[in-house]
Amino acid sequence: MSKSTPKKPNTPTQIEWVPVESVTPYARNPRKIGADAISAVAGSIKEFGFKSPIIVDKDRVIINGHTRLKAAQQLGLKEVPIVVASDLTPEQVRAYRIADNRSAEFSKWDEDFLKVELDDIGDIDLSFCNVDEMLAEIEEQSNQERQEQITEGEKYTSKIDAPMYEPKGENPKISELYSIEKSKTFIERIKEQKLEQELEEFLIYAAHRHNIFNYGKIAEFYCHASKETQEIMEDLALIIVDYKKALKMGYAKVSKELDEVFLSEESEKEVGK
Repeated sequence: MSKSTPKKPNTPTQIEWVPVESVTPYARNPRKIGADAISAVAGSIKEFGFKSPIIVDKDRVIINGHTRLKAAQQLGLKEVPIVVASDLTPEQVRAYRIADNRSAEFSKWDEDFLKVELDDIGDIDLSFCNVDEMLAEIEEQSNQERQEQITEGEKYTSKIDAPMYEPKGENPKISELYSIEKSKTFIERIKEQKLEQELEEFLIYAAHRHNIFNYGKIAEFYCHASKETQEIMEDLALIIVDYKKALKMGYAKVSKELDEVFLSEESEKEVGK
Protein backbone atom coordinates (compact mmCIF):
# COMPACT_ATOMS: atom_id res chain seq x y z
CA MET A 1 0.00 0.00 0.00
CA SER A 2 1.50 3.35 -1.01
CA LYS A 3 1.72 6.16 1.48
CA SER A 4 -0.99 8.79 1.12
CA THR A 5 0.02 12.42 0.88
CA PRO A 6 -1.83 15.26 2.61
CA LYS A 7 -4.54 16.80 0.49
CA LYS A 8 -3.59 20.23 -0.80
CA PRO A 9 -6.27 22.90 -0.44
CA ASN A 10 -7.90 24.16 -3.62
CA THR A 11 -7.60 27.71 -2.30
CA PRO A 12 -4.77 29.39 -0.41
CA THR A 13 -5.08 29.43 3.37
CA GLN A 14 -5.64 33.06 4.31
CA ILE A 15 -6.47 34.56 7.67
CA GLU A 16 -9.23 37.16 7.70
CA TRP A 17 -10.32 39.38 10.58
CA VAL A 18 -14.11 39.58 10.65
CA PRO A 19 -16.76 40.91 13.06
CA VAL A 20 -17.51 38.49 15.90
CA GLU A 21 -21.23 38.48 15.07
CA SER A 22 -20.51 37.31 11.50
CA VAL A 23 -19.27 33.92 12.75
CA THR A 24 -21.98 31.35 13.46
CA PRO A 25 -21.60 28.47 15.95
CA TYR A 26 -22.53 25.05 14.59
CA ALA A 27 -25.96 24.19 16.00
CA ARG A 28 -25.16 20.50 16.38
CA ASN A 29 -21.65 20.87 17.79
CA PRO A 30 -20.99 17.49 19.49
CA ARG A 31 -18.30 18.93 21.75
CA LYS A 32 -19.53 20.26 25.10
CA ILE A 33 -17.71 23.41 26.22
CA GLY A 34 -17.32 24.12 29.91
CA ALA A 35 -16.88 27.50 31.57
CA ASP A 36 -13.35 26.55 32.69
CA ALA A 37 -12.32 25.90 29.08
CA ILE A 38 -13.68 29.26 27.96
CA SER A 39 -11.91 31.10 30.77
CA ALA A 40 -8.63 29.31 30.02
CA VAL A 41 -8.76 30.22 26.33
CA ALA A 42 -9.78 33.79 27.18
CA GLY A 43 -6.77 34.05 29.49
CA SER A 44 -4.51 32.72 26.74
CA ILE A 45 -5.85 35.22 24.18
CA LYS A 46 -5.47 38.07 26.66
CA GLU A 47 -1.89 37.07 27.51
CA PHE A 48 -0.58 36.02 24.09
CA GLY A 49 -3.02 37.40 21.53
CA PHE A 50 -5.40 35.59 19.16
CA LYS A 51 -2.83 33.26 17.55
CA SER A 52 -5.09 30.39 16.43
CA PRO A 53 -7.78 31.40 13.95
CA ILE A 54 -11.29 29.96 13.95
CA ILE A 55 -11.87 27.49 11.10
CA VAL A 56 -15.19 28.05 9.31
CA ASP A 57 -16.96 26.74 6.23
CA LYS A 58 -17.95 28.90 3.26
CA ASP A 59 -21.00 30.15 5.16
CA ARG A 60 -18.83 31.10 8.16
CA VAL A 61 -20.29 28.33 10.30
CA ILE A 62 -17.64 27.12 12.75
CA ILE A 63 -15.83 23.88 12.01
CA ASN A 64 -13.24 24.25 14.75
CA GLY A 65 -13.01 27.08 17.27
CA HIS A 66 -16.25 27.26 19.26
CA THR A 67 -14.31 27.79 22.50
CA ARG A 68 -12.22 30.53 20.92
CA LEU A 69 -15.37 32.33 19.78
CA LYS A 70 -16.94 32.16 23.25
CA ALA A 71 -13.65 33.36 24.76
CA ALA A 72 -13.60 36.31 22.33
CA GLN A 73 -17.17 37.17 23.30
CA GLN A 74 -16.23 36.95 26.99
CA LEU A 75 -13.36 39.37 26.38
CA GLY A 76 -15.62 41.73 24.44
CA LEU A 77 -13.59 41.51 21.23
CA LYS A 78 -15.10 43.11 18.14
CA GLU A 79 -13.24 40.99 15.57
CA VAL A 80 -11.83 37.46 15.38
CA PRO A 81 -9.43 35.82 12.91
CA ILE A 82 -10.90 33.10 10.68
CA VAL A 83 -9.76 30.71 7.98
CA VAL A 84 -12.42 29.66 5.47
CA ALA A 85 -12.16 25.97 4.53
CA SER A 86 -13.99 26.46 1.26
CA ASP A 87 -12.40 23.42 -0.35
CA LEU A 88 -14.22 20.90 1.90
CA THR A 89 -17.49 19.17 1.09
CA PRO A 90 -20.29 19.23 3.70
CA GLU A 91 -19.43 15.63 4.59
CA GLN A 92 -15.76 16.48 5.01
CA VAL A 93 -16.65 19.45 7.20
CA ARG A 94 -18.62 17.20 9.57
CA ALA A 95 -15.82 14.62 9.61
CA TYR A 96 -13.15 17.27 10.20
CA ARG A 97 -15.13 18.76 13.08
CA ILE A 98 -15.17 15.38 14.86
CA ALA A 99 -11.61 14.36 13.95
CA ASP A 100 -10.08 17.65 15.08
CA ASN A 101 -11.81 17.53 18.46
CA ARG A 102 -11.02 13.86 18.95
CA SER A 103 -7.30 14.07 18.09
CA ALA A 104 -6.49 16.18 21.17
CA GLU A 105 -7.81 13.42 23.43
CA PHE A 106 -5.04 11.04 22.32
CA SER A 107 -2.25 13.27 23.66
CA LYS A 108 -0.79 13.07 27.15
CA TRP A 109 1.50 15.36 29.11
CA ASP A 110 5.07 14.36 29.80
CA GLU A 111 5.29 15.21 33.50
CA ASP A 112 9.07 15.74 33.59
CA PHE A 113 9.23 17.93 30.50
CA LEU A 114 6.17 19.92 31.60
CA LYS A 115 7.78 20.77 34.93
CA VAL A 116 10.97 21.87 33.17
CA GLU A 117 8.96 24.09 30.81
CA LEU A 118 7.01 25.61 33.71
CA ASP A 119 10.28 26.37 35.50
CA ASP A 120 11.60 28.15 32.41
CA ILE A 121 8.64 30.44 31.64
CA GLY A 122 9.71 33.06 34.15
CA ASP A 123 7.06 35.37 35.58
CA ILE A 124 4.34 34.63 33.04
CA ASP A 125 1.08 34.00 34.90
CA LEU A 126 -0.68 30.79 33.84
CA SER A 127 -3.22 30.80 36.66
CA PHE A 128 -6.01 30.97 34.07
CA CYS A 129 -5.01 27.44 33.01
CA ASN A 130 -5.39 25.97 36.52
CA VAL A 131 -1.82 24.67 36.27
CA ASP A 132 -1.72 23.39 39.86
CA GLU A 133 -4.84 21.32 39.30
CA MET A 134 -3.43 20.06 36.00
CA LEU A 135 -0.17 18.98 37.65
CA ALA A 136 -2.10 17.16 40.37
CA GLU A 137 -4.12 15.29 37.73
CA ILE A 138 -0.97 14.41 35.79
CA GLU A 139 0.73 13.12 38.93
CA GLU A 140 -2.34 11.04 39.80
CA GLN A 141 -2.40 9.62 36.28
CA SER A 142 1.34 8.84 36.44
CA ASN A 143 0.89 7.09 39.77
CA GLN A 144 -1.94 5.05 38.31
CA GLU A 145 0.17 4.07 35.28
CA ARG A 146 3.07 3.08 37.55
CA GLN A 147 0.70 1.00 39.66
CA GLU A 148 -0.62 -0.72 36.54
CA GLN A 149 2.96 -1.43 35.49
CA ILE A 150 3.72 -2.87 38.91
CA THR A 151 0.55 -4.95 38.77
CA GLU A 152 1.61 -6.33 35.38
CA GLY A 153 5.00 -7.23 36.81
CA GLU A 154 3.38 -8.85 39.82
CA LYS A 155 1.97 -11.54 37.55
CA TYR A 156 5.51 -12.89 37.75
CA THR A 157 6.93 -11.51 41.01
CA SER A 158 4.14 -11.14 43.59
CA LYS A 159 4.66 -14.50 45.25
CA ILE A 160 7.12 -14.83 48.10
CA ASP A 161 7.76 -18.42 47.08
CA ALA A 162 9.79 -18.75 43.91
CA PRO A 163 7.29 -18.29 41.04
CA MET A 164 7.21 -20.46 37.95
CA TYR A 165 8.26 -18.40 34.94
CA GLU A 166 6.72 -19.61 31.71
CA PRO A 167 6.69 -17.82 28.35
CA LYS A 168 3.35 -16.22 27.60
CA GLY A 169 4.20 -14.96 24.13
CA GLU A 170 7.02 -14.13 21.73
CA ASN A 171 10.40 -13.04 23.03
CA PRO A 172 10.35 -9.21 23.15
CA LYS A 173 13.00 -7.16 21.41
CA ILE A 174 15.61 -5.49 23.63
CA SER A 175 14.29 -2.09 22.54
CA GLU A 176 10.90 -2.99 23.99
CA LEU A 177 12.29 -3.57 27.49
CA TYR A 178 13.18 0.02 28.30
CA SER A 179 13.15 3.63 27.16
CA ILE A 180 15.97 6.17 27.65
CA GLU A 181 14.35 9.12 25.87
CA LYS A 182 13.83 11.15 29.04
CA SER A 183 17.32 10.55 30.39
CA LYS A 184 18.85 11.38 26.98
CA THR A 185 17.06 14.72 26.97
CA PHE A 186 18.30 15.55 30.46
CA ILE A 187 21.85 14.47 29.60
CA GLU A 188 21.90 16.71 26.52
CA ARG A 189 20.69 19.60 28.66
CA ILE A 190 23.38 18.89 31.28
CA LYS A 191 26.17 18.79 28.68
CA GLU A 192 25.04 22.09 27.21
CA GLN A 193 25.79 23.78 30.53
CA LYS A 194 29.57 23.10 30.28
CA LEU A 195 29.77 22.22 33.96
CA GLU A 196 32.77 21.15 36.00
CA GLN A 197 33.53 17.51 35.16
CA GLU A 198 32.73 15.95 38.53
CA LEU A 199 29.39 17.77 38.76
CA GLU A 200 28.52 16.87 35.18
CA GLU A 201 29.24 13.19 35.84
CA PHE A 202 27.07 13.27 38.96
CA LEU A 203 24.13 14.86 37.14
CA ILE A 204 24.46 12.45 34.23
CA TYR A 205 24.35 9.49 36.61
CA ALA A 206 21.29 11.07 38.23
CA ALA A 207 19.65 11.50 34.83
CA HIS A 208 19.67 7.74 34.33
CA ARG A 209 17.04 7.38 37.05
CA HIS A 210 14.60 8.61 34.41
CA ASN A 211 15.11 5.44 32.37
CA ILE A 212 11.79 3.63 32.12
CA PHE A 213 11.61 -0.17 32.39
CA ASN A 214 8.71 -2.23 31.05
CA TYR A 215 8.65 -4.95 33.69
CA GLY A 216 5.97 -6.96 31.92
CA LYS A 217 8.17 -7.21 28.81
CA ILE A 218 11.24 -7.82 30.98
CA ALA A 219 9.53 -10.76 32.67
CA GLU A 220 8.65 -12.23 29.27
CA PHE A 221 12.23 -11.68 28.04
CA TYR A 222 13.52 -13.43 31.17
CA CYS A 223 11.54 -16.54 30.29
CA HIS A 224 13.34 -16.80 26.95
CA ALA A 225 16.81 -15.88 28.23
CA SER A 226 19.76 -18.18 28.91
CA LYS A 227 20.45 -19.31 32.47
CA GLU A 228 23.46 -16.99 32.73
CA THR A 229 21.41 -13.99 31.60
CA GLN A 230 18.62 -14.92 33.99
CA GLU A 231 21.04 -14.95 36.90
CA ILE A 232 22.29 -11.46 36.04
CA MET A 233 18.71 -10.18 35.70
CA GLU A 234 17.91 -11.63 39.12
CA ASP A 235 20.96 -10.00 40.72
CA LEU A 236 19.93 -6.67 39.17
CA ALA A 237 16.42 -7.18 40.62
CA LEU A 238 14.90 -6.83 37.17
CA ILE A 239 13.21 -10.07 38.16
CA ILE A 240 12.65 -11.15 41.76
CA VAL A 241 12.66 -14.91 42.09
CA ASP A 242 14.09 -15.27 45.58
CA TYR A 243 12.24 -12.76 47.74
CA LYS A 244 14.55 -13.18 50.74
CA LYS A 245 17.61 -12.70 48.54
CA ALA A 246 16.11 -9.48 47.21
CA LEU A 247 15.61 -8.26 50.77
CA LYS A 248 19.17 -9.13 51.70
CA MET A 249 20.51 -7.21 48.68
CA GLY A 250 18.45 -4.16 49.65
CA TYR A 251 16.10 -4.17 46.67
CA ALA A 252 12.93 -4.42 48.73
CA LYS A 253 11.70 -3.35 52.16
CA VAL A 254 9.22 -5.10 54.41
CA SER A 255 7.30 -3.95 57.42
CA LYS A 256 8.25 -4.96 60.94
CA GLU A 257 5.34 -7.40 60.98
CA LEU A 258 6.43 -9.15 57.79
CA ASP A 259 10.02 -9.28 59.04
CA GLU A 260 8.79 -10.97 62.24
CA VAL A 261 6.94 -13.53 60.12
CA PHE A 262 10.15 -14.43 58.29
CA LEU A 263 12.07 -14.70 61.56
CA SER A 264 9.35 -16.89 63.02
CA GLU A 265 9.41 -19.20 59.99
CA GLU A 266 13.18 -19.52 60.17
CA SER A 267 13.01 -20.30 63.90
CA GLU A 268 10.45 -23.03 63.32
CA LYS A 269 12.72 -24.57 60.68
CA GLU A 270 15.65 -24.56 63.09
CA VAL A 271 13.55 -26.21 65.81
CA GLY A 272 12.31 -28.85 63.39
CA LYS A 273 15.83 -29.90 62.38
